[in-house]
Amino acid sequence: MRKGPTIVFILFIFWFFTSSWFYVFHIKDAYPDRYALAEDNYPIFFKINSFDAMKGNNFNTYKSDLLLSINSTHKLLITGVYSPNEVNSSRFDNLGLARAYRFSQMFPEIDSNFLVFNSAVLDSISEIKFKKSLWSSMVNTRVLTQNQTVQETKYGADIFYNGPYFNTQLEAYLQFLSFEYSLSDIQIQEVSNEPIDTSFNKSIQIRDKLLSLNIDSNHLLILPYVLDSTQSSHIKIFIHDTKSNTN
Repeated sequence: MRKGPTIVFILFIFWFFTSSWFYVFHIKDAYPDRYALAEDNYPIFFKINSFDAMKGNNFNTYKSDLLLSINSTHKLLITGVYSPNEVNSSRFDNLGLARAYRFSQMFPEIDSNFLVFNSAVLDSISEIKFKKSLWSSMVNTRVLTQNQTVQETKYGADIFYNGPYFNTQLEAYLQFLSFEYSLSDIQIQEVSNEPIDTSFNKSIQIRDKLLSLNIDSNHLLILPYVLDSTQSSHIKIFIHDTKSNTN
């Protein structure tokens, strides 16, 4: 009379262990824990709708390399990426800036005077991936050159150039533009502290140099010059980069 319940119990135990084995060795292997994946893939990462920074498994190596790349002739641009669809509970205008600031707090060795903060909107494809993964890096960094000729900024650069010949610092920066931003729109604007006769002269020289470096003319635009007696004369470079995805 008890064989029926006993058989049912045995079958239940068999099913339980079989299904557990299948989950551990097949399903979990095919769909691993998303937090663990982020730990392996990113030195620093964030959860969707959050600006709390989490450390990945290679954080210490990443930190050492980043600190070695910064010196008195550089600044660090930190760009936090976000989606307008995320819930922003921070005191910042968007989660991108909040993430950039929280990222910087993980590097107290870097003086705040050497930090530049920016934000960028996540592109649609990356946003879909972020929603599926729940965790992602959401911060991009770039070391900004700060020398006598080129002062890189979050929008591009200020170039202190008297012409007519380019020095090695300016040559190096224009080469960098041709490598990294050949498909981006680049605007060139002269700022002068006194009226000038040839208002586009320096801008044209820089544009022609970029053309010689194989940047398409459709991506280059010279803006009207600005008269500002409070500033030193210089050239402004504005880069309109279409890339806003995460690493």
